[in-house]
Amino acid sequence: MKFEENLVKLRKSKDLSQEELAEKLNVSRQTVYKWETGQSYPELDRLMLIAKLFGRSIDDLVNKELEFGGDAEAKAKYERFYNRYSLFIALGVFLVVLAAAALLAALAYFGESRYFIPFAIYFVIFLAGNGLLVYFGIQSDYFRKTIPENIDFYSPEERRAFSKRYAFWVTAGLGIMFLGIAALFVGLQFLDDLYSVAIMLAFFAVGIFLLVYAGLLDDKYKMKHRGRVKRRNAKGRKISSVIMLSAVIVFLLLGFLLEKWHPGWVVFPIAGLGCAIADVIARKE
Repeated sequence: MKFEENLVKLRKSKDLSQEELAEKLNVSRQTVYKWETGQSYPELDRLMLIAKLFGRSIDDLVNKELEFGGDAEAKAKYERFYNRYSLFIALGVFLVVLAAAALLAALAYFGESRYFIPFAIYFVIFLAGNGLLVYFGIQSDYFRKTIPENIDFYSPEERRAFSKRYAFWVTAGLGIMFLGIAALFVGLQFLDDLYSVAIMLAFFAVGIFLLVYAGLLDDKYKMKHRGRVKRRNAKGRKISSVIMLSAVIVFLLLGFLLEKWHPGWVVFPIAGLGCAIADVIARKE
């Protein structure tokens, strides 16, 4: 019978004991034991509850032999793509934030009289980062359509091992961002204000890179995300586009109407940071 085998696989995939599963289903451990050994069969209401708990259909539970772990080739393909995707998406966000840091540093170095050079540097770095986000975002949408629906590539042990790395990357990312704030206060005592803020944003770029990279790899281990990723990516890109378009409009209005090219440039580093934050928020929904 497929049901008892599937139930055992599903329970173990969630790293649940028979007693823990019994508590979730409001039955006794002996009842779960009998289901898994084929001595009895759950009633329809319990079967519906089991299907809901594990995110499967009743037909999957009863009539299909669910696969866990996948074949080695499919898992290797998934690993290669997702590791590459996570790295370059995080790098794209890093470049978007770094562009704001480069703009401030270049303005401090070249001065306001040659403001076209800092903005040229800014747009080159920003467009490179945005290009990575768009390209790999589109690639990921197509790749996910090729992943079989009933394959779970990772065991509970693999997920637990990754959770330790995830905690380290998140802690390191947040720590680097706090260092950036500390660097700002120190820099304000010895450096030009623009250099000080640029240094802080550079720290932020590294910290956000680690946070986004860790978050994407965390998604890799959560197969249920597949149906939502496309909407999240699209939402993040739309928000970023609106932010940058608004920044350009505000900057041009300040420049041509009020002749406030300086300090009007500040809208770009603010917009760059806003894009990075919007991307992180969209991926966490």
